[in-house]
Amino acid sequence: MVPDVYKGATAIARVKTERFFYNTELKQMYYDKGTNSDWKYINPAGAIATTSVVMPAGEMAFYLTYHKKFYGNGSHYSPLYGRNIPNFTDDFYAF
Repeated sequence: MVPDVYKGATAIARVKTERFFYNTELKQMYYDKGTNSDWKYINPAGAIATTSVVMPAGEMAFYLTYHKKFYGNGSHYSPLYGRNIPNFTDDFYAF
């Protein structure tokens, strides 16, 4: 976790480990909410409050492991913008 990352901060304040499960046939990603096999579905069109940390972390873990995008090739409808927006842009994968 990096507080104030959007203000340019880079100092890591805390490290949190997450476990992910990927159902490639159904194209669904899950994370272990309590580290006790309490698997929660990560909806790519879900509210930012429930996806803002776990979805990018799960996407990057999949990409680094398999060299493929999981939710990254898709898009979802955003009521805020009134159109489909990509789940992740190509910039997300550039490092």
